[in-house]
Amino acid sequence: MGYVDYSMSERAAAAYRDGLLPASKLARRLGVSTAAVREFLVPREWHHTSKHFNETEFFLSPHADEDLTDTEADALIAKMREWDKERKASAKSAETYRARVKWLVWEGSRNYPRAVEHAADAQVTEKGNTFTIVLDDGYTFRKRRHTRGFEVARITEEG
Repeated sequence: MGYVDYSMSERAAAAYRDGLLPASKLARRLGVSTAAVREFLVPREWHHTSKHFNETEFFLSPHADEDLTDTEADALIAKMREWDKERKASAKSAETYRARVKWLVWEGSRNYPRAVEHAADAQVTEKGNTFTIVLDDGYTFRKRRHTRGFEVARITEEG
């Protein structure tokens, strides 16, 4: 099997012809976010794309799925849009609290990297999937919810 213009494998091109699309293209077509596509739909195949051989998941549009009626497909897309609205609304509100935070800092050289775990009590502001951490010495940094090696545990006030 070969590649088509350094952008995708021949099998990925065949998947496009069969009606399968990457999450980003399907999301644009349905009017939802790529996160909603990944949350509600199961990838049917994956294929190599780009000259770096990235693995890209391909999804089938709900309207093209033979297991769903048109009414069910429309209801699923409406549910995806509602999920997007709720997600955007929760991302706008921020919550601040004290927490025990653990994170990784990569040290060493490029050829010999090593992860060093750090932990501290800090002021945490959670907004959507982003955490802004302010350490007691004033140092501030951000981490995403699913960052590897990152943990947040609220400190409860007992009294």
